[in-house]
Amino acid sequence: LIINDEHPQSIFATYYAKTFYTSLYEGSDYLNKSYDDCFDETNADLSEVEGIMNEVVSKKLHNAEKIMKFLYINIITIIDAFVCSIILSTITKDELLFNEYADEMLSKTEKKEFDCQQNGQKGDSEHKVLEKTMRISYANVDTIKNSFKAMNFKPLNFDKEIMDKHFKNRHILVHRNGKTKDGKRISITDVEVKKLLSDA
Repeated sequence: LIINDEHPQSIFATYYAKTFYTSLYEGSDYLNKSYDDCFDETNADLSEVEGIMNEVVSKKLHNAEKIMKFLYINIITIIDAFVCSIILSTITKDELLFNEYADEMLSKTEKKEFDCQQNGQKGDSEHKVLEKTMRISYANVDTIKNSFKAMNFKPLNFDKEIMDKHFKNRHILVHRNGKTKDGKRISITDVEVKKLLSDA
């Protein structure tokens, strides 16, 4: 057994130690996480955001709206990380599912490379799939649906129209500094943050 960073072992090898020794990613906790673990971690993060929001409201801070915008963005980031964690923790538990997911999510060029590497450097090809999965932004309803479809996973129960609006707000806040195309700033108060927490 050769353990190195250049050519990692297959994550499905019977001798695979789920630690940084055989993974390109030190602390790859998704290898040991269950859906419930992901859910509990996300709930804890959302509860922390809610606590900060309540504190800001109770203290009536003069820059409350700016803080609310940061919290709004943070909630979307938590959702993004939750979806990614679900995907990673699910596909790394089942080799057949992993390969089906890779087949759906990779481009034609990536598929050829994946198939070639499966023969000689299986660990390399698997880590490239994991890396691509972690690079994807899940602040988009269609991306989430396509990713879940690729692993035959039951879709999350949320209203597409409502979440699309939240994701659009996040895009404006992050990429346009909170300004719409006509130059108006969107307003994010504790009301919008509470709504997002509820919808999430």
